[in-house]
Amino acid sequence: MGYTWTDWSEHYNEGRGFRRLGDQEKGLLVEHAPAPEGGRALDIGCGTGELSVYLTSLGYTVDGADFAEGALERARAEHAEVEGVRWLSLDVEHGDLADLAEDGYDLIVLRLSIAFIRDRARVLRALVARPRSPTIGEATGTSASPAVSLSQTSR
Repeated sequence: MGYTWTDWSEHYNEGRGFRRLGDQEKGLLVEHAPAPEGGRALDIGCGTGELSVYLTSLGYTVDGADFAEGALERARAEHAEVEGVRWLSLDVEHGDLADLAEDGYDLIVLRLSIAFIRDRARVLRALVARPRSPTIGEATGTSASPAVSLSQTSR
């Protein structure tokens, strides 16, 4: 049996979290996902918001989404002074994606959260339909991909 909304909220309400954002991950984002002018990012499973806040420092306006209200409460409290992040209570697998930016995103990240999504193919198809700019390869004439996998770094 998987974790429920209540389990995750309790996890965060008890002061727990997940692995901190590492320097290697930050470097990958700087190198492979620079923010375009007016860039928007979606951080799925944002937890307490560390990655969302880091993305704002790179120039993105960010929607940090999590289904655990305890995580979002901490994110709002711990990062109250940070501008450029909108905290969304959202179950990306079962919820209505209507609250996501209508004009899409330049970067979508699922750091440490993809493993908790059961129907990954459906969720990824729904999210892939939300990009707002050409892929990096199209924009630069290279075959580079805008996708950066952070799940295997900084173990």
